[in-house]
Amino acid sequence: SSNSLISLGSADKLVKASLINERIDFTPYRERGVYSIQTKRGCHHQCIYCTYPIIEGCNYRLRTAVDIVNEIENAHKSLGNITFEFVDSTFNDPAGHAEAICKEIIKRNLKINLRTMGINPAHISKELLHLMLNAGFMQIDSTPDSASPKIVKILKKNFSIQQLENTASLIRESDIPTMWFFLFGSPQESIETVNETFDFIAKYINPDDMVHMTVGLRIYPNTELQRIAIEEKVIKAEDSLLKPTFYVSDKIGKDALDEAIKKFSLEFSNCIPASESTPSKEMMQIAMKMRKEENLQEPMFRTLMKVKRLMK
Repeated sequence: SSNSLISLGSADKLVKASLINERIDFTPYRERGVYSIQTKRGCHHQCIYCTYPIIEGCNYRLRTAVDIVNEIENAHKSLGNITFEFVDSTFNDPAGHAEAICKEIIKRNLKINLRTMGINPAHISKELLHLMLNAGFMQIDSTPDSASPKIVKILKKNFSIQQLENTASLIRESDIPTMWFFLFGSPQESIETVNETFDFIAKYINPDDMVHMTVGLRIYPNTELQRIAIEEKVIKAEDSLLKPTFYVSDKIGKDALDEAIKKFSLEFSNCIPASESTPSKEMMQIAMKMRKEENLQEPMFRTLMKVKRLMK
């Protein structure tokens, strides 16, 4: 809606690069090889488990494309060849903002490596992916959480299954390396809805891309998931939730979910249960050697997928 957007002003209000350099210690960014960028505050969506609207507000407060790319350009001069990661909850919301950022990067002919967190299937297009590749994106994350029509509706996602399928097809067509994230165990999750997500993964996701599969949704205060969990007596209203507490649908249960995910991941080697997401020391050593010998520039997860297939 129109009242969900608030501009943060024009480029003439930018902090000078010299002041940024004076006030920021770039050492941790050099050590990690990653510099984080947030292009906006707030989230207009209503996912039942999410804290973004609670913490940042429900209205988007957008930085201008010029502002964002100025920061990237200034940091790049200080940091050199590192990756710039957009850490917005959804990079391509609202529609048009991500496109403007990419166009500004391309206009300045910056030679940088980029990656981003969540891509919203409701606002993906062939044009956006083309712009992202030309701007320097080496990797993206896609976080639909489910591919079951029933569960997507219960989670109050803003996209349809048709839009999700289109997103996966466009990503695969563009061959932009992608990490996919799915949450299993939402309210009303059953073996039938789990299999709908499995079918989507098998049919649409590039086998060279990684699929991260998590059992259970963490319950946070003041979310709709907390209300559901109280009603179902999963937690008590007075529980502080400071200690991580997770919701798993009683229509399937954690043990059955773990078993189903393990079985599926044995068939599809690019699918990784969250409990196995940290690669072994041996895998990392083989991957590093492979990257050096073959001069691979791809994201590490794609190299690890190759190693995993070799070790089967």
